[in-house]
Amino acid sequence: MKHLISLKSSYDEDLFVIKWRITRLCNLRCSYCVQSHSRQEYGREKMEAETETLLCAAADISALMDRLDCKKAKLEFVGGEVSLFDLEEILSRVTSEKLARVQLTTNFMRGADYYNSLASYLSGRGVELTMTCSFHYEFIDMDAYFAKALAVRGGCTIFACEMVSNEDNQMLCATFRDRCEELGLDYSIDEDIRMEKAHLRGEGRLLGCGRRVRKSPRYVAVLEDEDGTRHEQVYMTRNDFVTDGSIRENFRNKVIKTGGYVCTQSWDYLYVEVDKAVGRTATSKDCTNRMPISEFVQIAPCECVRNGCTLCGQMSLLPKNGS
Repeated sequence: MKHLISLKSSYDEDLFVIKWRITRLCNLRCSYCVQSHSRQEYGREKMEAETETLLCAAADISALMDRLDCKKAKLEFVGGEVSLFDLEEILSRVTSEKLARVQLTTNFMRGADYYNSLASYLSGRGVELTMTCSFHYEFIDMDAYFAKALAVRGGCTIFACEMVSNEDNQMLCATFRDRCEELGLDYSIDEDIRMEKAHLRGEGRLLGCGRRVRKSPRYVAVLEDEDGTRHEQVYMTRNDFVTDGSIRENFRNKVIKTGGYVCTQSWDYLYVEVDKAVGRTATSKDCTNRMPISEFVQIAPCECVRNGCTLCGQMSLLPKNGS
C-alpha cells in the first residue's frame, strides 16, 4: 500500500466550479442505480413549479459568479436527470460573463436535437459545453446510443461515454469499450459501487476501465512506498484518483480522507442542492451547511472541516505538519 504525501490539482486556478444538483428525479429506473429516486409523477404543474425554482436559483448563481474572486466559472449540472428540464431556459438566467464552461451529466435519453441545440446556444455565448453521457443498456440499444453520440459530440469540447459494470453485463461492457475505441470516443466503465457488490470489486470480477483524452493530467500525487521511496503519479481525472485502491487515504465509496491534511484550495468549489448552497463559509462548522446562495463567501485555505471530503472539485492536500 502506498501512502499519500500530497495531491496537487493541475486544473485552471482561475476557474471556480459550481456543481448544481438541479433535481433528484429521474425518468429511468435502472436496476443497478445507487440513487434513491422519487416515485412522484412528472405532472405539468409539478415540473412548472420546479422550473420556476430553478430559474430563480440560476439568477442567484449568476449574481454569485459576478461577485466571486475569480476570472471565470464552470457550471456542472447533475441530477437525477438534468435533461428533464429546458436547460437553455435555465442558462438564459445565468447572464454572468464569467461563465466559461457548462458540464452536463445525462442519461442521454433526449433526442440529439436537444443536446445540439444546447451546444449551439452556448457556443453563441462563447461558452464551452462538455458532456458525460451514460449508456443505460436496459432502456436503449447500443447502436442507437452510438448513433446519437456521433451526432452530438461535435458540439462539445469534451464528450465522454460511460456505463456501469455489474455482474450481469461483462460481455456488454467489453463490447462498449471496443466500440468506443473504434469510434474514437472517450469513455469510462465504472465498477458497480453498491455496497453489496464490494466482494465483486475486491475479487476483480468487474470490468472497469477508461480512456480520457486530456492536454495534461488532472492531478499529480506524491506517493510513498512502504520502503520510504517517494515518487509522483499522475491521474487524468479525479475519478482515477479516488478509485485507486492502492492508496491508504482512499475509499471505494469515493470519499477522500482528509483528517491528516490541510486543503489549500478550500474555497474554489461550491455545491448547490437545487436552490441552497452547500459549502464552506467563514462561520460554517461542516461542509453540509445549507444556506441561501447569496450567503456563500469564499474563505482562505485552511484545515479540512471534516475527516472525509466528497465535495472538492479542485484539491491540493498537504500534511498538517507542513512536511
